[in-house]
Amino acid sequence: MGLAGAGLLGDVPDPYAQHVPVFDASGTRAARVLVTSLLVAACGDSPRGWQVVDDSVDGHVLSAWCAGGETLLAGGDGDRGTILRSDGSIWERMPDTGSRTLRWIWGGGAEGAVAVGEGGTVLRLEDGGWTSQFSALGAEVTLWGVWGSDSDDVWAVGGSLEGGPQGVLMHWDSTVWIPDAASGMYDVNFFKVWGCAQDQAWIVGEAGKILRFDGAAWNREAVASDADLYTVHGTPDCGRVWAVGQTDAGRGVLLERSGAGWRVVRDDVPRGLFGVCADDDETWVVGAGGYAGRVTDQGLDEDEAPTDLDLHACFRAPGCGLWAVGGDLLGTGGSPTGIVLHRGSRVPAGPIDPAPADGGASGDGPTGSGDIAPGEECPTGSTDSCQPGLRCWYLMEARRFVCTKDCDDEAFCDAEGFPAGCCARPGSQTTRNVCIPDSFAACP
Repeated sequence: MGLAGAGLLGDVPDPYAQHVPVFDASGTRAARVLVTSLLVAACGDSPRGWQVVDDSVDGHVLSAWCAGGETLLAGGDGDRGTILRSDGSIWERMPDTGSRTLRWIWGGGAEGAVAVGEGGTVLRLEDGGWTSQFSALGAEVTLWGVWGSDSDDVWAVGGSLEGGPQGVLMHWDSTVWIPDAASGMYDVNFFKVWGCAQDQAWIVGEAGKILRFDGAAWNREAVASDADLYTVHGTPDCGRVWAVGQTDAGRGVLLERSGAGWRVVRDDVPRGLFGVCADDDETWVVGAGGYAGRVTDQGLDEDEAPTDLDLHACFRAPGCGLWAVGGDLLGTGGSPTGIVLHRGSRVPAGPIDPAPADGGASGDGPTGSGDIAPGEECPTGSTDSCQPGLRCWYLMEARRFVCTKDCDDEAFCDAEGFPAGCCARPGSQTTRNVCIPDSFAACP
């Protein structure tokens, strides 16, 4: 999910910012970075085992994933999605990640990792590079979370903060991405999804909404809180599951599910909680203003992190230690700055290479580069398979993909060489119209 303040990651408002005034009007990003530098300088090494890998990353760092000595970090600066990689010795900025900010990353190995973000962006790591799988949700939709039981069974969740579709829920079945039956049923945004098996997974979102997947359908679970919930995570066997968020008053909330129901562990944490991560040994939460804490049977053991920047996400796994990432998420100006922290064994320190200056291609334009013509099916759901100037859109009524363009009327479609058809919405998850040939049986 990872959401920065309006104007920092595009024009998307930040649900965090409406609750947590981390700095008053006189606060600046420069002041917060200075505080970070002073903390590290005063303490020598980072407090309580924390290492500052880099506190001046070019762009926010919003998600982390690690396995087998490989670490992937995802984020962006509003005009460009960023994925940073380390093999345990150096850091590199991976190419070809598109031009939209990436909100979350999940992976089952060095190949098959999936990153999602603004504009319905979905990228999959294949043969050492990132491939766009589909862009059929439209520019107004952000995917804030992704998780899979394996690389052929992946869920992505999201919505819109600008009046677009909410409660977006997409599933990858090893061939295509399609909306789940529960997609659009709830008038709230979904922020994260996580599980431990194909038939055990949870979604969290606005106003205390939590859904559980039982292998057949997503069903709502009772929660004694109406706080916005930003992240969900648990032990590898799902024996204990946690969700974090914040109340309308800006207080952090920690919920736990053990057995058959959810309970409120804390709803008075002084700062909003944005991320939670767990393994068999420990569970950690992170949040606004550098908040970090370890979950105990008594509640939370607060841990001094060497930063005053906001920590948006954490990741913990055997052999990986504890990662915490974020940036000046609630800042009021300047170029977005990210931070990467690590707790445990030492890892490669920055500075991480800056982003290229050219910014890449526009994130709003079609990105096809293949051979499939206007109005023909793109069965894999990949825009890359369409001819230049086209997108691969999913037609919900027809349950098929088509290489098409945005349109205002049928005359435009005729002029662009599309077969006879209509200019209509491709499904309930978008507000724009596209050219749809009659052969797809999806016209009104």
